[in-house]
Amino acid sequence: MWKSQFCSRCLVAKFLFSFFLFMQTAHGLRPRNLTREERDSAILKFRIIPDIIKKLPEHHIHVEFLKEYIPMYGNRLEAHKLVHAPVKIRWPFSFRKYYTLIMIDPDVPSARNPKKRAHLQWLVVNIKANWVLIAQELAKYVRADPGEGTGFHRIVFFVFEQPNGIMKFSETNYNNAKDSDCRFHFSVENFVRKYNLSDPHAVNFFITRWKLIPTTRAHLIQ
Repeated sequence: MWKSQFCSRCLVAKFLFSFFLFMQTAHGLRPRNLTREERDSAILKFRIIPDIIKKLPEHHIHVEFLKEYIPMYGNRLEAHKLVHAPVKIRWPFSFRKYYTLIMIDPDVPSARNPKKRAHLQWLVVNIKANWVLIAQELAKYVRADPGEGTGFHRIVFFVFEQPNGIMKFSETNYNNAKDSDCRFHFSVENFVRKYNLSDPHAVNFFITRWKLIPTTRAHLIQ
């Protein structure tokens, strides 16, 4: 009798756990790890190559926002929920090297008409290992903000190795609140060439689109 009850409880627990994992993945939370082949396939499918870079990065960037929203090679996330910079971000590293992190939206104003490609969302340089929080932030994080009717936007994270340790970067003041256009027309390729950075070391991305943001108190609490 007790064995039958125990087995029944195990089946229920297994079902609930499976349902929990399904719901997490359906909402862009905790997606399963992908193989190298799956990652490369997604990079090509979503045209990260050739639209932005020319070579496949060897490594994966793990990115995690508040409430465990995790980008994973083209999964869908709701941009208006990603107000703050990621709380976790890491990649394979060497303690002897410094890295540059770039986050962009290449699909501005839209993927069909990317005449302002790309919009710089975040730029951090002189990152020891992967200690982003104590590195030099050239462009503060701003969340993706797709326009209404512009379809899905790719939001892409790149990491590059710096060739000579700590470097001096001479860039526009991307944090100038009076110049809202200064982040448009950012070219990853030109930036990499200017500072002689490595081929792409690591990458990750998600897609997002415009959504009417609820403003009632009940929705905001949720």
